[in-house]
Amino acid sequence: MIKKLSVLLLTVLLLSNVPLTYAHSAEASAKKWTIMVYSNADNNLDADLVNDVIEMQRAGTSESVNVVVEIDRLDKPARRYCVTERSSESAPDDWGFSCKKLEELGEVDMGDMKELVKFVKWSHENYPAGKYMLIIQNHGYGWKKKKKSADFRGISYDDQSGHNLSNKELGAAMQMICTILGKRLDIFGTDACLMQMLEVNYEIKDFVNFVVASEENIPGPGWPYEMIFGPLMKNPQISPKEFASMIPQAFCESYKNDSKNSTAMSSVDCSRVGELAEAVDLLAEAYIESAGDSAEIASVKAALNGAQKFYDRTSVDIGHLMKRIIENSKNEKIIERARLVLMAYQKAVFENATSGTATRNASGMSIYFPTYHFNTCYNTIKFCGFRWDEFLKMAHKMTQCYGDEMYDPTASDADGANGGWVSY
Repeated sequence: MIKKLSVLLLTVLLLSNVPLTYAHSAEASAKKWTIMVYSNADNNLDADLVNDVIEMQRAGTSESVNVVVEIDRLDKPARRYCVTERSSESAPDDWGFSCKKLEELGEVDMGDMKELVKFVKWSHENYPAGKYMLIIQNHGYGWKKKKKSADFRGISYDDQSGHNLSNKELGAAMQMICTILGKRLDIFGTDACLMQMLEVNYEIKDFVNFVVASEENIPGPGWPYEMIFGPLMKNPQISPKEFASMIPQAFCESYKNDSKNSTAMSSVDCSRVGELAEAVDLLAEAYIESAGDSAEIASVKAALNGAQKFYDRTSVDIGHLMKRIIENSKNEKIIERARLVLMAYQKAVFENATSGTATRNASGMSIYFPTYHFNTCYNTIKFCGFRWDEFLKMAHKMTQCYGDEMYDPTASDADGANGGWVSY
């Protein structure tokens, strides 16, 4: 009996070692990085996103880096390309690309989270790597949608289908992607407007390590891909955090001579987002407790009036807002809670860059803080489990509605912090 058990145990151990050995060898043969670019050009960004692929080609190639793109164009079908492999043809293809075309997909719905997940699954199976970055290129709008809707959507507007990804759908997609990769996504980048919000990051914090995005609108040309991918091709050994740190500076550097547009870009550590959300909740609690103090409510409104805002006037920079609350409040508990928010915030935002004057007080991440009306669709997002929404309703005695204030180019504030333009 002992002999039989020993043989059985040995057999189990040998069998259990087979997949482990295979997995190890597969990982060893994989490249350092796979960058997956989900390019939704089925809208007015078509020409800009085509130019982005050409910029990516100019960044060069590396034996250690894959760059794969799924691009769906306006009035054209979708295709998949490997940017880091060159076509056997001597001339560019009919879209102007010299990189290797992999698949003709026909018409796809880039506003459907299933298509996003399918692309990541295909990338993982065909281009395995040690580290993964996903970039979504398209229009963005933070946690909400531009149109009246019971479920605000934040990114990847497909003009053909009329669909886009809601904040909840983005979170669900990231959860599925995390399962496919067998780990958290290393970097999630949004080449889209207004996406660097606490509400968005809280939705995806358990499935992503680092987020690179903008609090403000992004001009039509988008990210400078040659400047961003070039250093990675030369040094693929860099860590995800190092790579995420490089992108904001490169982005804002590319727009430093643009007199028409002010920009902002930052990198956020998702492992710190939960702590920040809890600190915001405690600040909201302190304000709710002071509901009868009209002077304190007036002070927070004064803080809001001078805080850095963006194209969507309801998106307010957290760091600048907290500093103004500390300056304006007379309530020691509120001041202490605002300091705690600021400390948690500074741990979460590990890189921030700006260009131009209209974003000079942008410090890395925004939060929803409307001046007049509370949007009921805010109730659908995960962050609404905290008390920030209760504070907003109390502070302004808000009429619940679908509408929100938008950028008014004639408006001004104490710091001249207004900014914004229509692009991504």
